[in-house]
Amino acid sequence: MRLATLFALTLLGAAPAFSADANNFVVIGVRGNWVVTGNNRRIHLDNPLDENASVQLENPSAKDTTSQILTILLDGKRVTFNCGDPNTLPDHSNVGCVKPIPLKSAYERVERGASGVAPIWNFVQSLLVSSEGRYVPTVGRGAEGPEDAVVSSSGYSVDLGPALGTLSKGEYQLTFQQAGTGVTAGAPTSFTFHWDPDRKQPATGLNLAPGLYDMQVKAADGEPNGEAWVLIVSASDFEAKSAAYADVVRTVESWGGVPAAGAHSVERAALDHLSR
Repeated sequence: MRLATLFALTLLGAAPAFSADANNFVVIGVRGNWVVTGNNRRIHLDNPLDENASVQLENPSAKDTTSQILTILLDGKRVTFNCGDPNTLPDHSNVGCVKPIPLKSAYERVERGASGVAPIWNFVQSLLVSSEGRYVPTVGRGAEGPEDAVVSSSGYSVDLGPALGTLSKGEYQLTFQQAGTGVTAGAPTSFTFHWDPDRKQPATGLNLAPGLYDMQVKAADGEPNGEAWVLIVSASDFEAKSAAYADVVRTVESWGGVPAAGAHSVERAALDHLSR
């Protein structure tokens, strides 16, 4: 049996289109060799795809009944096209996905309507379309490590608790580098921080302006503990922006079946938008 193939896309509202008069799908997960029908352009994570396009496997087989082809988000709702389930395919005879699949067929599967976070999706889509992979995490996430988060600052004090929540008690070397679209990163800021999840004291004496940062974490012995994107906001902005980000995370988690790298890519695009 062939290796299961998964390739996930999102269509997020009516943001600037990849081509004239069209909305965009954005690839948020790809496994296997998928191409755009007609030009054989190989499809990769974070690629934009014209809604008028069709996609296909390079070497399809009717015996491949386990592959899921694509997951599409329409206004916060997910659609899955499964090669082994004719009821999920626009052409019910296309078992194994041996024929091209038109992306616009996704509209037939979902009743379009506003979701709880609909206003943010237009901006997220626009960022993903032009991202060129910048939102794809470079480090895999284990059971213990930092998490992408919105955190609050007050003067020279930053509450890093939401970003360090799964780390065990100990000394850590934290390095912050500016991130996001259109940012010219300056010199990184590094400091040692004693983290105690039971006390969750803020980091003090820091000169970190509000904004989006890539946070690298190392243990006291220099062993890497992962990285996360951290959006530092003022105390007055924290409630609204943390709630908006939490809504996005909940929606992404509700999709199910989306590879972790693709899900995190969407969440990081949301953080980038909220940093503006």
